[in-house]
Amino acid sequence: MGSENKPPIPLPPPEQIGIVVEDMDRAIEHFGRVLGWGPFQIME
Repeated sequence: MGSENKPPIPLPPPEQIGIVVEDMDRAIEHFGRVLGWGPFQIME
């Protein structure tokens, strides 16, 4: 791997992802079924 592939600032891998959706129940069902994501923590 050459130096052109190194990021300018080394960062750790992500530990959290935030997604804004219009229909939370539908999105949770979809992401769980299609991507195997979960469990979800809902913060209002």
